[in-house]
Amino acid sequence: MVPVVSGALHTWNPGTTDIRALQKATGTGRIAATWYQYPGFSIDLNFTDQNVHQVAIYCLDWDSGGLRRQSIEILDANNNVLDTRTLSSFMGGQYLVWNLKGRVKIRASVTTSNAVIGGIFFDGGTPSAPTVSFVTLDTATQGNWKGKYGIDGYSLAGDLSSNPAYVVPGLPAASYTWNPLTTDIRALQKATGTSRFAATWYGNPTFSVDLNFTDQNVHQVAIYALDWDSWGPRRQSIEILDANNNVLDTRALSSFSGGQYLVWNIKGRVKIRATALSGNAVFGGIFFGGASAVLEPIPQLPAWENNMTVGGARFCNQAEINSAIGAGGVITEGNVWYYDGAKVYAQIGAYTNNPSWYTCAGYSNTAYRSWVLTTTEGANWPVGRLNGWRIFPHGLLADFQRSGAIESKTAIQRLAKNSAWAENGGGLGCEASRETAYILQSYLVSEAIGLPRNPLLATSVNYALGHLNQWFVSRSCTNLVPFMVGLTLEALINYYEATGDSRIPPAITLAADELWLRAWVPSQNAFYYESADPTFVTADLNLLVAPAYAWLWQLTGDKRFQERGDQIFAGGVLGAQYWSGKQFSQNYRSSFNYVKWRSAPARSLPLTVIR
Repeated sequence: MVPVVSGALHTWNPGTTDIRALQKATGTGRIAATWYQYPGFSIDLNFTDQNVHQVAIYCLDWDSGGLRRQSIEILDANNNVLDTRTLSSFMGGQYLVWNLKGRVKIRASVTTSNAVIGGIFFDGGTPSAPTVSFVTLDTATQGNWKGKYGIDGYSLAGDLSSNPAYVVPGLPAASYTWNPLTTDIRALQKATGTSRFAATWYGNPTFSVDLNFTDQNVHQVAIYALDWDSWGPRRQSIEILDANNNVLDTRALSSFSGGQYLVWNIKGRVKIRATALSGNAVFGGIFFGGASAVLEPIPQLPAWENNMTVGGARFCNQAEINSAIGAGGVITEGNVWYYDGAKVYAQIGAYTNNPSWYTCAGYSNTAYRSWVLTTTEGANWPVGRLNGWRIFPHGLLADFQRSGAIESKTAIQRLAKNSAWAENGGGLGCEASRETAYILQSYLVSEAIGLPRNPLLATSVNYALGHLNQWFVSRSCTNLVPFMVGLTLEALINYYEATGDSRIPPAITLAADELWLRAWVPSQNAFYYESADPTFVTADLNLLVAPAYAWLWQLTGDKRFQERGDQIFAGGVLGAQYWSGKQFSQNYRSSFNYVKWRSAPARSLPLTVIR
């Protein structure tokens, strides 16, 4: 298969060390180049085999400062749109990855600037060996698959398919419908509506379904076999094969006129092969994921939403913000600007879909930005007055992404370059955990506006992981402060999103478990403020900690993180006291991520933070 690209070719930089640039095909050098066209161009792909292939494209907004916006569509041979993705703020480079089969076209389109794609890649790296474990034979469910199987996706012979993100099954061509509409409980429920139908894929003597799980996770897979017409009566074997046709599991089916499910847990690339021993081979549905669990509502969510709008309106006061911080310096931290009021108000605007909140974000952003720019004007070195505990880049990022304001971009650059801890990446001891977390965040946000990765990022991450070790493993840090732990976990989650560093999930898991055991005060539904005085409890800091538990719940599905997170969240909502804008912002700085991750079934969302 040879891709046909309709766009022109342009090279931004033929030889660079910038990590955003693609590695050259040979050697160790990098190149920043792209296919481009205004208002768009396409790449034609014609896969001539019958297999599903992983296809990835790399898009890099090298030169526009983050102003490019483009859509990427997958079209069939008749230009019907099969999938659409939108890219913005891709100065750091982004891959889009699909599983594709047959003849398709990748089309890139823009409304401003020009569309860019710099590379196309076929199939992933060297796959690990598949794993297969048999779970159960289910003879009771019959055609009632909804609510029991297929939470992630499904394919039904003679009906519809809804593929999960991690696999597109290579289905057999031959299908047959015994009865298009029936009330017989053995017949599968249709994908939509309440009616039933009896249909199957078939082969004589055999057929197969190819599955290539493109992530590294284990997934539940079930097939439904029904000997509707008792032709034979049928007997058949169902085998799971690896890519070399080695048999990993074998099951025999007979007397399945009532309908039977075979269920496995599978990882990697496999094939499900049905072979007739009498009659012909049949199964009519394949289902990914288990039951659709009922997700309990988030406790105190209505109160959180009410506090958000009431408190947001109360502290949206331009004069008060300007009197707290600005070109003249920091007058008080007891104001909504602290803990990143610009980020908080931008999140309220997005959550409520009410753009008037962006005016409030602008008040905080303008005042904070003025302080940053004035303090660092003309400096080529860290400025001590740009204190390490006052580093809040995300509101500036939100403003830059929303408005394109160069002043906000410049302020982001200066936080990462000129703030007090910028040249050492934080500190080794746990007493510098907050400053380490904040400068780590600043380095990450700098990447989001297109700057190359700061070499001190790795130092910051190692410091932050060391702080977790000092708090919870060696316990060499004598004073445990839960909200400082929360800020560290927030920074490491952001880092994990950017890098996928495998050290992060186990470190966060350990910290969440230990923090709960050592610092949670059940009678107060809150953590103590610090271990130096465990009788002093501060519920208004709960919401700086809760998001890490929702993140772990979304990552693992472990109920203990959902249950503990709910207690922390509810305690924070009920116990918060907004005697100043600072307390308001500390409650809403990170808790939107809690609501996002906790509102969806576990393992159903990409672990992307709300910035």
